[in-house]
Amino acid sequence: MTNREAAGQRVDLVAQVTLHVLSERLLILQDGLRGAYTYAPEAMDRPISAGDWCRIEGTASPGGFAPIVLANKVTPIRSAPLPQPLRFGKEQLNDASLENIWGTVRAKVLEVKLRAGPRGAILIFDSEGITMQGRWYGHSVEELNALVGAEVEIEAVVGTISNGRGQRLGPNLMIGRGGALRVIRPPAPVKWQADLLPIGTLLAFQSKAGVGDAVRIRGRVIHVRGDKQFHL
Repeated sequence: MTNREAAGQRVDLVAQVTLHVLSERLLILQDGLRGAYTYAPEAMDRPISAGDWCRIEGTASPGGFAPIVLANKVTPIRSAPLPQPLRFGKEQLNDASLENIWGTVRAKVLEVKLRAGPRGAILIFDSEGITMQGRWYGHSVEELNALVGAEVEIEAVVGTISNGRGQRLGPNLMIGRGGALRVIRPPAPVKWQADLLPIGTLLAFQSKAGVGDAVRIRGRVIHVRGDKQFHL
């Protein structure tokens, strides 16, 4: 169903909750290999936990990439373990039909960005040459900075980042408070005595430096943005 077809359609379904972020009224629902991004009503009669099977009543609405559900009523049916996570490799990460699915991804942590309050921290990952964003709810930047450069395995809901025209930009990982991030290989120690590289070689085709590598460069600061970013 497209965004246009979904608008205003009545929704009455039973599915399993794989992520619940109370502060954002966010529920991710899954049944088989189909997932749905859902906004819960402001007040619910009973608490919802990841793994719960629920009946969702509401309406469909256009989302950023795929239709979403605006729930009027959420009724818990039973508790259950989370489904077996789908392993996401390059093929699965490029498959737009696998939207909002509970899965595992092996990746390298490239960057941690500030995100204040309960919205957690934003992480940038690389997995088999695919750059993707991940939000880890309930974690601060300070807790996660030590992961930059590490190879990790993440259990999360794999969704989509899109632009304002509904076009897919890449995968988006939504890691709940119960989500798992296991370090497979810790970051390599930074060697400050590494050879000095001309900045131009980092931008060249077939550069010897890869995404996430520690490098030693020298240049003139031409622009400062905030307290952690600058341009050479």
